[in-house]
Amino acid sequence: MALLTTPQVMDQSSSLISGSDKHFIIRLLSQNRNLTISERNGNLFADSLLIDSLDNNIINTLNIRCSNDILLRITMNNNTSRTMLSPSLCRQNSQLKAQIGGTKENKGLLFDGCVENVTIAGEVLLDRWCRFVDFVLRLLTVIQ
Repeated sequence: MALLTTPQVMDQSSSLISGSDKHFIIRLLSQNRNLTISERNGNLFADSLLIDSLDNNIINTLNIRCSNDILLRITMNNNTSRTMLSPSLCRQNSQLKAQIGGTKENKGLLFDGCVENVTIAGEVLLDRWCRFVDFVLRLLTVIQ
């Protein structure tokens, strides 16, 4: 997501469970600009960069913020931070957009958690949005 300086790109709270294989994709306009957040064997990754191990005793939070127009800082649980190059996410370009969760092609990649405080160039795009897959699946089972 493009930002003028260093405003917050996204806060995401998720109930990822250690040992599962859950992930979601922050998909931008072109395929080469994706950022995949995934959980493998109890560890959280941004693309192939290890962020930290997940704590099953809390709701793990992820803060993604552009430090400047080429560096993306990812902080987990307000504790561990990692930085990665990502000019396509951080440079000023108001035409970028994000898609969180599965696509029509791959509906199995469902987002589970909340996204808060999404801004681009200082403009608030989203205050808070939550989706809990277990609840949706239980609701669908009851309806059917």
